Amino acid sequence: MWWAKPSDFSLAEHTYLAGLLDQREKAAAAFFLSPKDRQRYVIGHGLVRVLLSKVVNRPPQQLAFEQICVNCAHSAAPAEGPDGRASHSRAAHSRAAHSRAPHGKPQLAQTDIHFNLSHARNRVLIAISQSAPVGVDVEHLEATQFPGFDEVALSDGERDALLKLPTQQRDQARASLWVRKEAVLKASGWGMSFDPALLALSSPAHLPEPTRTLLGQYHLADLNVGSAYAAAVAHAAAESGSTLENGLNRIEGLGSHSSGS
Repeated sequence: MWWAKPSDFSLAEHTYLAGLLDQREKAAAAFFLSPKDRQRYVIGHGLVRVLLSKVVNRPPQQLAFEQICVNCAHSAAPAEGPDGRASHSRAAHSRAAHSRAPHGKPQLAQTDIHFNLSHARNRVLIAISQSAPVGVDVEHLEATQFPGFDEVALSDGERDALLKLPTQQRDQARASLWVRKEAVLKASGWGMSFDPALLALSSPAHLPEPTRTLLGQYHLADLNVGSAYAAAVAHAAAESGSTLENGLNRIEGLGSHSSGS
């Protein structure tokens, strides 16, 4: 697994990563009005290509992606590259399935390699697995603090556990509960087409190993990418007992992307 701060990358590195993207990814990047949002997209998607290219021994700009939808088993080239985040709503799935547009969880075409990408503010998080589906999520703590979030995103038990915590601990605990949940949703391929409030995972302080859910059994781990963020990884627990395959490595520029594996 790898994480990065987009602000660590020089203009030359940003330009290089932008040049690796395919036409759909470039169009998606151009859609962002905010330069910081555009930079985060380019850094995240470019790094996915760089890291995957090391695994398959192919040039990063030649990698092709497809999307697999667990709802309708529809596979096609991605509309927005290897993030797929825009397809993770019930409305998006309904529109995409009706039109047969590309949608679902992204994967590297014609391989059994699993990967996932998440980004929030000044953080990018990437996981790659050659053994089982994987999902990651990173969020700034403020992203889960709006009114009504708990009722929509958390189960009854999770809300009760949150209320039992001291007030000063709730923001971190809430965000941790959410990123664990979204990591599982992404690993499973269901994304937000599955009601997150129905997916009860754990108490804020306890992570059973492995974690049994309505969507299968997963190894879960919280990740440290900075005090203002919450991050987690979910790795499908195969019958053979697969585990998370490596630690968390920080990428501080293109000269450091080979650290770890």
